[in-house]
Amino acid sequence: MGWFNKEFVKSGRVPKEMGRIFLNAFETRQEGDYEDMISFDKELLKDKLKQMEVFVDSVEKLILSDKS
Repeated sequence: MGWFNKEFVKSGRVPKEMGRIFLNAFETRQEGDYEDMISFDKELLKDKLKQMEVFVDSVEKLILSDKS
């Protein structure tokens, strides 16, 4: 996460929102993996899925632009 933020967010190669989405996804995964008896609301998960789609699209555009 630190490397992504340093190389891509702070350098301006991706918007700051992508760093927030990445951090939020990491924290949610940590909760799911390590918290006892956790459950997630369906609407919350739908929102997180939309955020990750935006994140993946942004990173994909970055990769494609670096190939040109």
